[in-house]
Amino acid sequence: MAEVLQLAFAAFVSVTLVALGVYIGALRALDVFYSEQDSIFLSDDAGPRE
Repeated sequence: MAEVLQLAFAAFVSVTLVALGVYIGALRALDVFYSEQDSIFLSDDAGPRE
């Protein structure tokens, strides 16, 4: 039974990490696509646009 729980937990952690990576990647792609300036993830002066 413990092995099944370990396997389930490992699968859950793996799926969570992959989902976070996809989410952050999508946010970066959309940010670069929709903004005229550099991505807020890459620029030093991220903040409200003037």
